[in-house]
Amino acid sequence: MKRITLVFAALMLVANTFAIDANEVSAKVKTSFEKNFSAASDVKWEKSNAIYFGSFKMDGQDVSVVYNEDGELKSSSRKMPLSNLPLKVLLSLKDRYAGYNIDNSVSEVFSNNETKYYIKAENAKNELSLSADASGDFTVENKVKKG
Repeated sequence: MKRITLVFAALMLVANTFAIDANEVSAKVKTSFEKNFSAASDVKWEKSNAIYFGSFKMDGQDVSVVYNEDGELKSSSRKMPLSNLPLKVLLSLKDRYAGYNIDNSVSEVFSNNETKYYIKAENAKNELSLSADASGDFTVENKVKKG
């Protein structure tokens, strides 16, 4: 039941999210965004209630951000190659998941003053969805046994 409620809430948020023109973005959000991401290109904005969702390219990477109306950056995410992981995380991954094939694409998410890395790994028996913090501590978010 909890999962159904979460899915419904997510659908309602998406249903109430609308693309907006750059000149409809609040001045506080624009100022904060330009300060944090001055090299951004192809910027697109959406708004839901008092939350702004931005997506753009920066240094050849797709980046997404979330701001509140006060211009506070609440979350950011990007896809990056495995080789760009912090060394401590990469070494811990290779040590803990030796024998697994590691997907080369990693999602980096910054939220609540914390950075997490989301990684996919698989071997002959299992497919894993992993998360890691900046210190290299891993959590198995999802594990699927192969048939």
